[in-house]
Amino acid sequence: MKHWSKLQKALYDIIAPEVEFQIHCVAYPMRSKIGWGHESVPRVWITIGKEIVWDFPKCCPKEQLDAMYYPYCGDLSFISQTLRDYIDCPQSGLMAFDNEDKHWGLIPVLRACDRRIGKRRLQEIQTDSSIVREIIDSRMCRKTTL
Repeated sequence: MKHWSKLQKALYDIIAPEVEFQIHCVAYPMRSKIGWGHESVPRVWITIGKEIVWDFPKCCPKEQLDAMYYPYCGDLSFISQTLRDYIDCPQSGLMAFDNEDKHWGLIPVLRACDRRIGKRRLQEIQTDSSIVREIIDSRMCRKTTL
C-alpha cells in the first residue's frame, strides 16, 4: 500500500473521464489495549460522482467476515495486485479478465468504466449488477465531440 498514489494514477489513466470515477484507500489503525497487535483495518471504495458503488470490506461475503477473515486477511494487497493486473491487461484480454474476482465484484465496475472498452464491446457486457448497468448506460448515452 506504500505506492497507492501511483496505482491510483495509473487506474485513472484508463478510466473514461465522463464517468466521474474515484477510488480511495485508507488503513485504519487497530490498536489493542493489551499491546498484542497493531494491525491496520483496510477499506477501499469506489465512487461514481458522489455515490459509493463498491466498498471493501462491505462487498465481502458475510461468511468470510464471520470467520475472522477480516481484518486479518491479505485482501488489501490482493486488491492492489488485482488493480495492477487489470491496468496491465492488454486491450484484447479485458473482456475475459476476472483474476478470481468472483467474491468482490470489482472487475465488472472497472470494466464498465474503462475507456479502452469501446461502445460496441461495452454493449456486450452481461451483468446482474444495477450499478454496472447504470455506468454502462451512462457511457452509451454520452455524445462524443471531435
